[in-house]
Amino acid sequence: MATIQDVAKTYVKSVGKAIFPGVPYSGYKTGSSKAFKTGKMLAGIVAANTPDKLARKTKKGWQLVLDLQTPSPKNYAIYVHYGTYKMKARPFGELGTQDPAFELALNEYFGNETLKLVEDLLQPIDTQFQSAGFKVS
Repeated sequence: MATIQDVAKTYVKSVGKAIFPGVPYSGYKTGSSKAFKTGKMLAGIVAANTPDKLARKTKKGWQLVLDLQTPSPKNYAIYVHYGTYKMKARPFGELGTQDPAFELALNEYFGNETLKLVEDLLQPIDTQFQSAGFKVS
C-alpha cells in the first residue's frame, strides 16, 4: 500500500534520473535532459526534497512540490529547469512525473485513497441495512 511519502520518494528518484544520466527529451539539442557535471545540483535537490517536505498537506488535500531552490550559494537548478535566454529549459521536474515508476506509485496511492473514500461513504448505508436486518457483505 503506497503512502504519499512513498510517492514523494519515487518522485525524487525519478527527478534524479532525469538530471543524471538524463532521459530522452526532444526539446533540447542533445536529445537528453542530462544536467549533471559535479553532482552538486542533484545532491542539493535530493537533500532539499525529502518525502516529508515534498508531500504537503493543503486545504484541498495533498500536493507534491519540488523545491528547485537548493540550499547552495550556486543555485542553478532553477535555471536548468526553466532555461534562460541563452539556454533551453531542461524540465527535469516534469520529466520526473513521466517516469513509469512514479506513475505506478501515484496510481497505487490514489487507488487506495479512492477505495478508502468509497468505503467511508458506504459505511453509513451498510450500517442502516444491517440495522434493518439485511446481511451486508
